[in-house]
Amino acid sequence: LAEYQDLDGIIRSAISVVEGDLSYAWKVDDLACILAFSKRSLQRYFQQSELNFSILLRAVRFQQASLRLADPAFSITDISYSCGFSDSAHFSRDFRKGVGISPSAYRQIALAA
Repeated sequence: LAEYQDLDGIIRSAISVVEGDLSYAWKVDDLACILAFSKRSLQRYFQQSELNFSILLRAVRFQQASLRLADPAFSITDISYSCGFSDSAHFSRDFRKGVGISPSAYRQIALAA
């Protein structure tokens, strides 16, 4: 997600909206409505910015999950649901695929630091 930090206000606004409710099943239509764009205009904007909405959404969810994994007060199951995954197995598979290690291994490393 760090690579998205230098982007303009529209992308930062999109990230902020998604972070406001990670558990919501976000679609481009929903985000476009909140940001006062048509669906097609927002899709074009992402395309011109060389971004993909679903990849950005996953990056935001993984970043927030990573922060929560560093706090032992949250269970991995709770983190998976609060970050918008349908179940903890889906979260674990996607997290491992996106981050490179399992959520539990990430937690162990984060807590040891």
